[in-house]
Amino acid sequence: MNMNKTFFITGAFLALGCGLMLTACDNEDMADNLLQEPVEARVSASIGSMATRAADTQWADGDAIGITGGIYTDTRYVYSNGSWTVDDAAEPIFFQTPDKVNFTAYYPQGAETADITITAGQQSTVPDEQTGFTPQSQIDFLYGTGTGGVSTGGKVDFSFSHRMSRLVLNFIAGSDVDLADLSEYTLSDLSMTGSFDTATGDAKATDTASDLTMDATGITSSSLILFPQAVTEATLKVVLGGQNYTATLTFPKANAVQGLESGYSYTYNVTIKKDVLIVSKADINKWGEGGVFDIDAEQ
Repeated sequence: MNMNKTFFITGAFLALGCGLMLTACDNEDMADNLLQEPVEARVSASIGSMATRAADTQWADGDAIGITGGIYTDTRYVYSNGSWTVDDAAEPIFFQTPDKVNFTAYYPQGAETADITITAGQQSTVPDEQTGFTPQSQIDFLYGTGTGGVSTGGKVDFSFSHRMSRLVLNFIAGSDVDLADLSEYTLSDLSMTGSFDTATGDAKATDTASDLTMDATGITSSSLILFPQAVTEATLKVVLGGQNYTATLTFPKANAVQGLESGYSYTYNVTIKKDVLIVSKADINKWGEGGVFDIDAEQ
């Protein structure tokens, strides 16, 4: 009985000893893998083939992206004077080991990304007096990935892409028509609500369609940021000189889904004649190939 007890206790201590030795070895390996001096991440970012963001303008001072990777979550980096630096209130990203780290990032950091309802005000391209940013740029969600480490000198190059869809309407005056009489237009049959997942980059619309009425006074072109959505067509109503003109915008199938796709731009030339509204073929924007279309609609 005593021998058995002694054997059990000895075995337990042997097991414990081995465990301590293994732990010590693991700690030594980890210690050996840690850098003497951690390397700070250096961030650069581009969007597709252009270093641009919302509405095809350059990154602006004060633009902020949220970076996630390794032990870091939604770390805020701000653009200023041509480079990205960590926000004063955030901890910089450091590489602690020689291993490369995969990162994701989104723009704009800190923006509302859930249960969003797009309004006419959010389509404004007039800079906000307090923030200096246009409301439209704050719903032009971008998502990117990058990899970096000691072997890259700490540099992490992010390649961003537009995650929303863009719809551009170019208004053209036909004979006996003055665009100065153009007052507003309304888009119907499209969803104006949705969300943006900063972890995956997915922008999704809800199934509920609603109208969007835009002030068109004094304009010849209007660019809208919209949620990607599977939809066959939308109705466009233009008010000019107190008269209503209506046409149907038919959306093409750019890839597998017919409708507005993430990262694609759809441009329509809208010619307003005295008795008819004509939506004709349009060039494809650099966001991606959306399609070309001919549509006639009478008053």
